[in-house]
Amino acid sequence: MSKVLTKLFVPAFLLLLCPACITEVDVGACENTEIKFEYPAGSNGSYLPDEVESVTYLVYDSEGNLVLKGTIDKNNLDDLGNIKFRLPDGGDYKVVMWGNTGNNCIFKGEDKYETLQVVNPSPNPEDFDKIYIGEIDVNLTSPDDLSQTELPPVHNSNVTIDITLDSTLEEGGTDYVVKIGPLPSGIDKDGNPTGPYVYYEPKLVEDEEGKIVTTVDIPPFGPDTDAVIQIIDPETGEVVAEVPLKEYIKDNNIDLSDDDPKIEIEIAISGTTITVKFPGWKPKPIYPHI
Repeated sequence: MSKVLTKLFVPAFLLLLCPACITEVDVGACENTEIKFEYPAGSNGSYLPDEVESVTYLVYDSEGNLVLKGTIDKNNLDDLGNIKFRLPDGGDYKVVMWGNTGNNCIFKGEDKYETLQVVNPSPNPEDFDKIYIGEIDVNLTSPDDLSQTELPPVHNSNVTIDITLDSTLEEGGTDYVVKIGPLPSGIDKDGNPTGPYVYYEPKLVEDEEGKIVTTVDIPPFGPDTDAVIQIIDPETGEVVAEVPLKEYIKDNNIDLSDDDPKIEIEIAISGTTITVKFPGWKPKPIYPHI
């Protein structure tokens, strides 16, 4: 089971209110649940509004059936807005909240709590979404009940891989093909990786400093992974460089259980000479893949 946690604690209170409803008819028509977010300022300022574009919430009853689903967007998050909805009956509920789904990923098995996951359905995805997950239990004596509880920590459920490519060959650096895998293509409700395992193919681009770079978010995986990073010549299909992630993680003491795990790697290609280094460290020469 992969550790996919961040120490970001997002104080939130579940307020089951209906202040504007007076009569029984009014109560039956208004929202009775409000999730209010308060964002603590960390080292980089207020964290969630900077990192989360939207939050999708899924509400499940005591039998694990989906009873409600909705999304709050970036603007409301920036304004510290609340998520409001009405639970249909008294009972026990689970509210699972996902940050940043929808750009590259879709929900799968969402009708049941036990099968809920987010996946990238592409067989060769360019990227995954930068996913954050939170969950809260709600108990209502009746639809008009008043309750208050605290949202548990929100989990960052990704490993970010940053690649910088330096090539002296005539081909443009952005022409190379990057393949990373095999790696998981999904995340379940607990933040654990799910299959099928695929090869990610992020696009290389030139940044503002003229460097050839790519960044890809991957569902969580462990240090004993069999995945490799491959740099491929688009003309010949030859793998000109291959880096086993297991060895690179071990050699550079990368801790994938960190709050926001990141693998940074620089690959230089000059003729038949290829070097790989952790940014800021001495390059380590490797042989071209044969």
